[in-house]
Amino acid sequence: MGKRSYGSGQLFVRADGNGRETYYGSWRVGGRRVKRRLGPKRRAGTSDGLTRTQAEAELRRRIATEVVVAGAQRRTVAEAGGAYIDHLERIMQRKRTTIQDYRGYLRRHLAPFFGGRPLDKIDRAASRRSCWPSSRMACHPRQCRTS
Repeated sequence: MGKRSYGSGQLFVRADGNGRETYYGSWRVGGRRVKRRLGPKRRAGTSDGLTRTQAEAELRRRIATEVVVAGAQRRTVAEAGGAYIDHLERIMQRKRTTIQDYRGYLRRHLAPFFGGRPLDKIDRAASRRSCWPSSRMACHPRQCRTS
């Protein structure tokens, strides 16, 4: 197989624990490597899945259409949460006590748990681990004042 031209990405196959093979594509955007699942690989004798030609076409389509957030534009939970609470306060006109509660949840629980991790790096499992109240994050009501 020949070398691909620059900027055309990379196509590779990975197998999961059950032996199912899947095509993945990899390319660079703004100096950052992006990897995306393209679809299952077609098995011999079946019509389900992608052929290599179809996977190549899907990779080219993804490179052309997919929007990837650059590093400088990535927001942390604290930044996005603060912006959302500001929106709720100014635009949605939520009550002062509701805004205080939300700021307290963000400051005491969510921001410390997720730290400086960007939003696009937080998956469903990480958000489930953060669900409070848990014994690890629980605190006495007087210690969790939101003001």
